This record gives sequence, structure tokens and C-alpha cells, in this order.
Amino acid sequence: MAQGQHVLKDLQVKSAKAGATLRDGGGLTLRVSSEKGKGRWSYRFKRRNYPQREMGLGAYPGVGLAEARKKCEAARALVAQGIDPIDYALQEAKEHQAAAKAATAAEVTFAEYAEIFLPVRTRNLSNKKHVAQWATSFRVYAAPLAHKPLVTITRNDILAVLEPLWETRHVTATRLRGRLE
Repeated sequence: MAQGQHVLKDLQVKSAKAGATLRDGGGLTLRVSSEKGKGRWSYRFKRRNYPQREMGLGAYPGVGLAEARKKCEAARALVAQGIDPIDYALQEAKEHQAAAKAATAAEVTFAEYAEIFLPVRTRNLSNKKHVAQWATSFRVYAAPLAHKPLVTITRNDILAVLEPLWETRHVTATRLRGRLE
């Protein structure tokens, strides 16, 4: 006889023996580890013309039965639309990471970045004068950029720093341009 969905009870999950496999129906499974009271939730699914796959839904007891059912239902809805929930979760994680990285980059100013970048860039320079020149380029000549968020600096901002130097200190301006690049 076929079982329906949501056949497990909280008490069954809590009292499951080590090494047990509990099925809630609809592809939701709890594999209890060798340590009683701990385990892993998973959702097993198959899309048309694709092999069967298994998606992890979290560790028990951190993810309880109700939360595992919600996660399974969301994954089941994606499968019904023909979307692989594992690929979807990976893509969503990449987009979230890219958004977080962009948000962090938007907060970093030119001066903050310079303080991180200069020690890394000048680490292999043996001539102390060259190290000082790099620092002067960023801290003195590029000072108008210091408080600007790094992601908002445009070509016009760079030109505004370089143009006053171009006629009077051409070599300095050329080196500054190269260092800013």
C-alpha cells in the first residue's frame, strides 16, 4: 500500500534510533546518524528525462520536521515547473554572493582600498624609494579620490587628478596613471 505525505510525527523523529532512515512521503527522508538525535534531511526527486537526484535540506535537529517539510515543498514546486532545485539553489547562492560583494565594494572608499592595496603591491619592492613613491602617488597626488566610494570612481575623476600634473610633471602624471590603473 502506498503511503501519503506527512506520515511522520515529531515524536517519531525525536525518538529515532541511530542509523535509522525515516520517510515522510513525497521524497522527504531523514537519515539518522550513528549518534542518536542527529541526522540529515534530504529530498529525492526525478525530473522528466533526467536521472534521480537527492538534495540536502539541512541537519536535524537544527532543521525540524516542519521546516524540512517547507523546504521539501518549495523544492517540489520547482520540480513541478521543470526546474532542478539543486541548480536553482546554487544559482541563487551565486547571485546572493555577488550582491553581497557589490554591496561591500560600494562601501569601500579609495583611501581604504589604498591602505589594503599598498602593502600587498609594495611587498616585493626592494628599493625603499619606490615604496615611498607608490605611497605618495596614492596618498598625495590621488588625494581628491580618497573619500569617494571605489565603485563610483569614473574616468572623469581620474582625469581630474591627472590633468593638473600633466603639463608640469609629466613623468609623475604618467606613473600615477599607471599606478591608478
